[in-house]
Amino acid sequence: MIFKKRGNKQNLQWKVLKYVEEESDPWNMLKVGRKKRTCQLIFEVLKKSKTVLDLGGGFGFYSEYLRTLGKYVICYDLSKRMVMQGRRIHPKLSFVQGDGCHLPFRSKSFDGVLCMGTMMYINNKSSLLSEICRILTSDGRLCLIERNRYSPFHLFLSFMGVRGPVNEYADLLSLFLTINKLKGLLRQNDLKILGATGDYFIFPVGMKQPIIERISVEIARRLPVFSYFLVVSARRA
Repeated sequence: MIFKKRGNKQNLQWKVLKYVEEESDPWNMLKVGRKKRTCQLIFEVLKKSKTVLDLGGGFGFYSEYLRTLGKYVICYDLSKRMVMQGRRIHPKLSFVQGDGCHLPFRSKSFDGVLCMGTMMYINNKSSLLSEICRILTSDGRLCLIERNRYSPFHLFLSFMGVRGPVNEYADLLSLFLTINKLKGLLRQNDLKILGATGDYFIFPVGMKQPIIERISVEIARRLPVFSYFLVVSARRA
């Protein structure tokens, strides 16, 4: 989470940050850890990167995965509690706490950026992407992963009036992005799209049957517009 309270317009985002700071295991992130399929997608985009910033990396599970591949990785997050706990979980990993729209790094200092489940909470998305573009090298890669507003799973929960740990699911749905929205934001901020795909068709947690998971992954790959997660790779234009 890398946003700050800026007034009534961001009340929902502020509730999310408050939840993250107070909940012992927000959204079961500690229980779930990292998903093998997600690691594969991240690797495909950042396999040539040597210095990676995990922007909004939380407890650092995917940062640690990248570090084990021999990359220099910094896990960057606004949440002080997640950064402190992440340091205890991954003592060999570098953590920095701060605002994603004001990165304390030199220009062109990373050849890889992972931004997963973060942009939906940022009000000024252009400011975030501008900072990403600034710190990326000319041949660097961005791996952007966000929840899809058009996911049937998300739409169903919203229609049923399901309440999440923070607010009504319908309110959260308004923060989710679409593939066209993501592509438009990237182009507006001097980032060239290299590829786009989907990850999972239904909620990936709790799948105990490998065949069901494989089917979910294949549907998302073939129909990314309806996937649970959107995965976009990009570089500086």
